[in-house]
Amino acid sequence: TWLKGRKFGPFIDGSWIQESGGGTEIHNPCTGHHIATVVNSSQGDVDRAVASSVTAFLSWRQLSGYDRAKYLYSLARHLQKNVSLLVQVESLNRGVQTSDPREFDVPAAVRHFYHYAGWAQLVHSDLEGWEPRGNKKMR
Repeated sequence: TWLKGRKFGPFIDGSWIQESGGGTEIHNPCTGHHIATVVNSSQGDVDRAVASSVTAFLSWRQLSGYDRAKYLYSLARHLQKNVSLLVQVESLNRGVQTSDPREFDVPAAVRHFYHYAGWAQLVHSDLEGWEPRGNKKMR
């Protein structure tokens, strides 16, 4: 119900961009019913998203491994709290029964965030001198 009739644009710098190009209708692969509309991004949207990611990366690389781990652990916990919603959305996205995303997809996403949070903690304590590299143009 929450998705029905919604129009989603790119999410850049903490807000949804709606004034982009035309939209693409998203349909449930099993039933063919309309789920939502996704706004097509313009080149300006892409440029703005890339610039935003460069700025975010520069801030991210200044954080200690411990602080990065806190954010990644928090994301993993939020995914776990919202597993039912994520399972439903992924089920609609792929047109499969909810058992597949519940057993495989969503738990895998949670495990990935916990995995990388653990690496971020190691960087802080055990891997002195390591730093995120990112794109060479960002330095």
